[in-house]
Amino acid sequence: MPISRRPSIAIVDDDPVDARLTRHLLGDDYIVRVFDRAVDALSEFVSATPDVVLCDIMMPNWNGPHLLHAIRNTPECLPVPVIALTGLRTPGIEARLLELGFAEVLFKPVEPDVLLAAVRRALGLTAV
Repeated sequence: MPISRRPSIAIVDDDPVDARLTRHLLGDDYIVRVFDRAVDALSEFVSATPDVVLCDIMMPNWNGPHLLHAIRNTPECLPVPVIALTGLRTPGIEARLLELGFAEVLFKPVEPDVLLAAVRRALGLTAV
């Protein structure tokens, strides 16, 4: 069933340039909130869970997998899809992140069409 309101997307990325770029790529079709710390994002998600989370993997303190684990263990956040954003290109990283439970893995710099398609898939929407 299509979502009747503008979907909300949370970007969790400690790099302000990457976060701004991702926000810009999403355009005006979504309500976008940006967090530079995973722990702050989780606190906000309890009262206002986004429809999709775009999460950087390498962040200080809580990294992307820590945030994913916390989201999966917070009943208010289920079943929000979490998409990993990473600049890591080590062998097997994509498979490891998918096994952890990320809905998708996108490699930085993310192509605009790839990002938008991943968000649409996570929302259960089809490309028009």
